[in-house]
Parts: sequence; C-alpha cells; structure tokens
Amino acid sequence: MRYHARGLWHVRRLWAGVVLTAVVIISAWLFYDISVRVQPAIGRLARGVGTPELLGASLAALLPAVCVPAFDAREKAATLTARITHTFISATFLIAPLLVIHAWYQSVRFHVPSQTLPPAWDLAGNVLLAGSIGVVSTLIVGPRVGPLVTLLAYSGFVVAQQAWPESVLTKHFSTGKDWTTNWWLTAGICVCAIALDYLLCSVPWRRARHDE
Repeated sequence: MRYHARGLWHVRRLWAGVVLTAVVIISAWLFYDISVRVQPAIGRLARGVGTPELLGASLAALLPAVCVPAFDAREKAATLTARITHTFISATFLIAPLLVIHAWYQSVRFHVPSQTLPPAWDLAGNVLLAGSIGVVSTLIVGPRVGPLVTLLAYSGFVVAQQAWPESVLTKHFSTGKDWTTNWWLTAGICVCAIALDYLLCSVPWRRARHDE
C-alpha cells in the first residue's frame, strides 16, 4: 500500500468525518420533525423514534467506519503517543453524535417556540450507546459490515424497549416519551468501547489479522 499521508487528517480521513458530521447536523436542523412508530408487540404502546435517534444512530454507525485508520495493521507498531492519539480520535467519534441532539433541540426551539421539551441531555444515553456500538462493531467486524451491525443492534435495542417496557433498557435509557439517562451505566459502556479501541490500536481486528 502506498499512502502518502500528512498527519492524522489523512491517516484517519478526518476531513471525511467533518463533512459527514456537518451533513448530518444540517439534516437534523432541517428535518427536526421526523418520527417513526415502532410497535412489534401488538397491544403495547408504540415506541416513537425521532430525528435525534435516527440521525444520531446513523452518524454513530458511519463515522468510525469512514474514518478507520488508513494504514491498517501498521498502527499496531505505533508509539504510545500515537496509540493514545488514535484512541482520542475514536472517542471523539463516539461522542460526536451528541451534536445531532443539540442541533435538533435548537431547531425545535426555533421552529416551534411554544413546544416544551425536557432537558436535551436526558436523551444523550441513547446516542452514546449508539456511538459505543458503532466503535465496537467497526473494530470487530470491520468498516464494511460495521455500520450495518450498528444499525441492526440499535434497532434491536429500540424494539426491545417497546416489547419489554419494564426492562432495564427502558429504566436506564430514554424512550420516545420518557427521556432519561443513567450516566454511570452510559459512562461504563463508553469506557469499555474506548478501552477496546486502545487495545486493538484503533484497527479493526479482522483486518489487522489479515495484514499481519
């Protein structure tokens, strides 16, 4: 492979991540009123999935895959400083979908000033969960399949909330109507995802084995 990269801007394709994030944030501002009803369990109250979750999960699925290290397994021989820098970048991708919540929240306040909303950060746990899944799935199955796995996993999470409204998933994470975030649980999930990223040098496990 002949990569002539000048810094992490190219090694991690950060330019692509910036463009992708900007597009999703603008979409969250423009399409603030999107809502999808999820009701796999008939007879139970439907679970609404709105713009912040739909676009937040989409960004969480795509960012780690689009900005995967360009040098593949060579990062496994990187210095400690380089590994920490790569891990910091991956952590940024994990929390970047929170910008979608902020853009959507401000858009609702601008377009529908009379609407009362709970605190925006009560919805953060769901988006951070999606971000953690996005980082881990890209590391485990690679950048091609990772986004699909992330979206399927988050869809399963939403379906499980609707099907089992008294479960842990509903008590510690937000639903369409009740916003809540268990910050200790959310922080633990994020830390585990970032730790795995550091251990694997931010390189997808399957691709690293192939290149060694």
